Order: sequence, then structure tokens, then C-alpha cells
Amino acid sequence: MKLAAVFIASFLFPIFAYGQTTLKECFAQHNQCVAACFELDSEGSKASCMAQCAGAEATCAGEIGLESTKPFIRKKTEQLEQLLEDFFGDILPQDEPTPEFENQSET
Repeated sequence: MKLAAVFIASFLFPIFAYGQTTLKECFAQHNQCVAACFELDSEGSKASCMAQCAGAEATCAGEIGLESTKPFIRKKTEQLEQLLEDFFGDILPQDEPTPEFENQSET
């Protein structure tokens, strides 16, 4: 019965981690997960459960960090595109139509 609880918990905790919106909620979910791990019988089960809790917490915190950096990354991408366009705009030729050649393999 305890083994089934470990498997169920391992699938449920990461799903909840994705829906979190603050780090405080991520940490609270992690603490609940660890508390559930201490109720397991064997040391191996506890270690495995705690590793899954740590993974879920890292995923939750990573998602929050990624969401908060998207505007910064978007702005820097636009700045880099503009820099490259300014730098290479005079050097690289503009897109010119390629001349069409007759099929010379039929001669």
C-alpha cells in the first residue's frame, strides 16, 4: 500500500508544481511532499521520494524564473536583431532575384 502511495505522489506532485505562481507556493508544496516521504517505511523509498520532491520543486521554481525572464529575453533579442541589421545592412547585398538558366542537360 505504501509503495502505491509513493507512485501516486510522484505523479501528482510535479503536476501541481507546474500550476504554482509564486516561489512561496513551490516551497510549501515541497515541504508537504517531504513530510509525506518521512511516512514511508524503507530508507530507499524515502530517498527516492525526496529526490522526486526536489525535482518537482526545481521544476516549479524554474518555470517561475522562465516566465519572469521572457520580456527581458524578448527585448534583448530585438536589440540583437537591430544591431546585426545595422552592422551587416551595408555589407551584405540586398536580396536580388537569381537569374534563371535554361536546362543545359538536354544538349
